[in-house]
This record gives sequence, C-alpha cells and structure tokens, in this order.
Amino acid sequence: MALVKVEVMFLKKILYMILMVFAVLLLAAVSPVAAAGENSGYIEVSCNVDGAWVELIDVNGNVADSAYCYGRLTFDVPVTGTPITQVRASKSGYYGDSSSVSMPAAGEYVSASLTLVSIPPTSVGGDVGYIQVSCNVDGAFVELLSASGSVLDSGYCYGPTTFTVYTTGTPVTDVRASASGFYEQTSPVTMPGAGQTSYVSITLSMLPGPIPTQSPMGFALFGLLGLVAVAAVLRRN
Repeated sequence: MALVKVEVMFLKKILYMILMVFAVLLLAAVSPVAAAGENSGYIEVSCNVDGAWVELIDVNGNVADSAYCYGRLTFDVPVTGTPITQVRASKSGYYGDSSSVSMPAAGEYVSASLTLVSIPPTSVGGDVGYIQVSCNVDGAFVELLSASGSVLDSGYCYGPTTFTVYTTGTPVTDVRASASGFYEQTSPVTMPGAGQTSYVSITLSMLPGPIPTQSPMGFALFGLLGLVAVAAVLRRN
C-alpha cells in the first residue's frame, strides 16, 4: 500500500508539472500581440483651398484613402499596408495638384502641402456640351481630366451624372472614378460639341479584403476548461 501511495503522489506531481507548463503556454497564446496593420503612421496634408478632395495614392496607383480637406487633414496609415507614394488634391474650378510623399513609420508624421490654382473662366455665353457618366458604385467620386491631367470638374456619381462643359474651354479627354474599397479607373471620353452629349460608363473593381486571422481565444478557453477538469480530478483523489 505504501508503494501505491508513493506512486500516486509521484503521478500527482507529474500532472501538476504538466498543468503548470500548459498554463504558461496558454498565457503566452492569449497574451496581447500587435495584429498586422495595428501600428500606424500619419500623413498630414495641408491645402490652400477649403473643401478640396484629397486622395492618398499607393505604389500601385490606387486610391488608398480620401477625404475633404479644410486647412489641414491627417490620415491614419497602417505601416503594414501598401506603401503610400503620392498625395493628390482636386476641386471643381481649380487645377488639381499632387505631391510625392514618403511612407511613415509607426507613430511618425509625414507632411505634404498642396496648392490649387483657379481655372480662368471661359467666355460668357460660350456654347456648351454635356458629358454623362455612369458608374457601378453609387457615391463614386468622378473627375473630368484634361490631356495634361488637370481636374476640370468633379462630383459624386449616383446613377447617371451629367457634367456641363464649354466647347470653347480646355478639352476634356478622360474621366476618372474612385471610391473607397475599389480600384481607381480612368476611361477616355470624346469632347462633345455644342448641344451634344458624350456618354461614359465606368466599372470599378473591388479591392481584395484582408485575410481573416483565427483568434487564439477559442483554443485558450478549451485549454482552461481542461485545466479545471484535471485539477478537480486530482483534488478528489
């Protein structure tokens, strides 16, 4: 009987040691770690025109983020995301402006300054034509571009949206559409004559979403329940 008691005590010690090691592993598994994309840097943009539409452009030429700027605007940029290389601003009645920008490190601020220049008005009473734009994404931001890339007009597209253009003004050559969560798309357009309408249809493709990661909490909960069960059996014995 004495030998049996010694063996039981020895087994209890072994089980307690296993429980302690398992508990340490569980704590390591559920300890908070920085998730991918959690650390952020900041891009601070200033613009001379209130209400300008500002876009962050990534290394692939896609719109990573966008917002209206009133004096100064700060974007939160995940350091693990696609690198931002350019900042662009536009507003109806102004020539657009862009600036290269470096990707900030975690907690770092990077600044960029943009200056929009007013487009000279065309002669009063000039003939007008129309450009009608349709897009598969409601609320997409649409811009009319000149051959040099300047923004001649812009607005949001909800169903077919019609822009009025002066035939004596700077010719419109392209239409650009962008929306958060979608790849930017540019399509050519024919400059309409007086009283004519040119039609453009743009289809935006959705950006791939982040791959979900499995939380360790399910495994941790299962392990803790196992620990409680084993401890209860040992105490009973």
